Amino acid sequence: MTTPGQGLGKAPIADVARLGWEHGFSHLTASVEDANEKSLAMHRHLEAEKIGSFERDNRPYSVVAFDLA
Repeated sequence: MTTPGQGLGKAPIADVARLGWEHGFSHLTASVEDANEKSLAMHRHLEAEKIGSFERDNRPYSVVAFDLA
């Protein structure tokens, strides 16, 4: 069994980033609900840059991007 904070989100992001890079993409983007502070912190830790925001059903989201270059 795993416990929170063990970096489980890094592997899927790394896999998607690798596939994007292999297919010639320059960036990977994601949207994260602002209330999900742990996910936002993980994305910041992985050096994602906030590039925008939006709201859906009165809930704010951040759009973050990873540079694959």
